[in-house]
Amino acid sequence: MIFFVYASFFMFSFASAQEVPFRLGIENISTDFQKRLNLNKPNLNYALITNHTGKNLKGQHTIDILRSRGFTIAYLLAPEHGICGTVAAEKDVFHSYDTATKTPVISLYGNGSGKGLTQEIINQLDGFIFDIQDVGMRHYTYVSTLLRMLQTASTNKKLFIVLDRPNILGGRMEGPLVSDAILERKSFIAAAPIPLRHGMTVGELARYFNKYVLAAPATLYVVPMTGYTRQNLLPDTLIYNLSPNIINKQACYGYSFLGLLGEVRPFDVGIGTQTPFARIGIANMHGTTQGKLGVLRMQLARSGIATQLCTYFNQRKKKHHHGLSVHIDNVHAVSSFNGFLCVLNFFKDSGVVLEFSPYFDHAVGTDVVRRYIQGQMSYAQLKKEINETLEQFFYKARAIFIYNPWPTLALIE
Repeated sequence: MIFFVYASFFMFSFASAQEVPFRLGIENISTDFQKRLNLNKPNLNYALITNHTGKNLKGQHTIDILRSRGFTIAYLLAPEHGICGTVAAEKDVFHSYDTATKTPVISLYGNGSGKGLTQEIINQLDGFIFDIQDVGMRHYTYVSTLLRMLQTASTNKKLFIVLDRPNILGGRMEGPLVSDAILERKSFIAAAPIPLRHGMTVGELARYFNKYVLAAPATLYVVPMTGYTRQNLLPDTLIYNLSPNIINKQACYGYSFLGLLGEVRPFDVGIGTQTPFARIGIANMHGTTQGKLGVLRMQLARSGIATQLCTYFNQRKKKHHHGLSVHIDNVHAVSSFNGFLCVLNFFKDSGVVLEFSPYFDHAVGTDVVRRYIQGQMSYAQLKKEINETLEQFFYKARAIFIYNPWPTLALIE
């Protein structure tokens, strides 16, 4: 089945981003687009997959905008963290009603994983509309929700529309793909064989899933942004409070490598403090390690990550921690995965015993990182395996990119 991209993209491709005002996908739905697809025919029902991030640049909610344009939104579908983005990570999201519009809210997350829709609800729908601001990392489950609902649309012959949004982490593409062995475990944080820091927008991800992951493609339409390049300086309103622990730009940028570090003991990454994903701390750090932190700071600086020595108290853990505070000015210059490996290597070489959570391999997408740290494979083997699969993915994915410039490969050094 052929999928289409909204025509404004083709017009935009002939103009530079600097000549066109930045607009989100929700702001680019034209009357012509609606007429061509017959989206406003009487008795058509849509489910809007969204949360609190589903707004335009003026702060108007996507559901209100769509309804003002004649769409009938029968259901709101809520990902992890819920429709308001306040539910803690991995906690169940329950069905509810949107207090403002009285629309039923159906949970797509529970028991630590994604949930599907009942066939009764699916049969009531003519299509799905997706509008969620993603973080830019594969193990963040908004990406998994996109894939699962696209699969639902494909299986049930329903229309699927993505209102595109920027990748907050820019256009760097780096880290492992999900291995076949991890895919077989059907983990919701490793749902598709894409890079760890994927460098793509949700619209591009949907195009990739539709072309290369689904058994049969859905009827997919992507409403692209205009005035967007992967190096855009984005409005802060797009980045704040994406979830309970990604509360600002620094938390989002730090999550690009500290999200993984949180799956390794004895590290603390600031969750439970006022600066989540902005710390690298250890409660009982060896004196010699603490004295050598200047070496780690210089190593991280080479990956574009600025740090300061710090001591802080984590109220949730009731412990003081020693380590580094993290600050990132230019996320486009940060090599997240190289920084992550740098931290692991430094503390391993300093004599700190590293213990990996049961979810670590799922989050990183492969077992090769853990096996390397545990001495079961060489750095050269790690580098070869990850870099080769990343390059293969990039050349495969070129057919689905919407925006210029294309993502930039950041290989293991």
